[in-house]
Amino acid sequence: MMILLGIDSMMTSVEITITSILDFFPKLRKKSMYKVITITAICFIQFTASINFTLQSGTYWIEFVDYYSGNWAVFFVGALEAISISWFYGLNNFKKDLSLMIGEKYTNSKLFYGWYVCWFFICPVYLLVLTVLSLVNSKPLKTGSYVYPRWAQILGQLMTLSTFSGTLLWAIWLIIRNLFITKRPLIELIKPDFGNWKPLRKSDQLRMNRIHGLAVKQKDEIYEQTIEIEKF
Repeated sequence: MMILLGIDSMMTSVEITITSILDFFPKLRKKSMYKVITITAICFIQFTASINFTLQSGTYWIEFVDYYSGNWAVFFVGALEAISISWFYGLNNFKKDLSLMIGEKYTNSKLFYGWYVCWFFICPVYLLVLTVLSLVNSKPLKTGSYVYPRWAQILGQLMTLSTFSGTLLWAIWLIIRNLFITKRPLIELIKPDFGNWKPLRKSDQLRMNRIHGLAVKQKDEIYEQTIEIEKF
């Protein structure tokens, strides 16, 4: 059972890493050799990094990583996700997107408005409270009678901060880009961008434009009619 649990955890972490890298570098998908080399390199790096956990000091490293791998940063990132979707992107826009995926039968239900309350208020507030409590109640890590040294505490906090660093650095880059490169107002950063963020398939893009009340080009209407005829 423990072996199956270990394999399951390993597959999750490996798949997330592989998918993220291949999505960020689409050229790696075009040739099977590039993809094989990428996956092999990822597996080798993660295997090498995990050898440390099999040594005599492995128990201490497991406790260290388990304690600092998420901590307050996970709660804070979750709160930012809930705020960005419900407050800035807009719950109505989010509802329209969900109706395209699961159907209006569910999104028009009165019970669905319970999710509105959760996304808009309960989840952000709850996660922010957990973030503050995690920071306030943070204590030096101990394993039995062993207290981790000062450098380990600093390293652990940096590791926790790295969980949040992607969100922070990306936000800083977008602000710098709008202020000094594109010379666009910062208010555009918190407005829905339907031009760049849209479904992959053309038919889904047309449905999205219609449900959000966006302009549909004539050639797109012709394309949509052709698809409907083919389905018929």
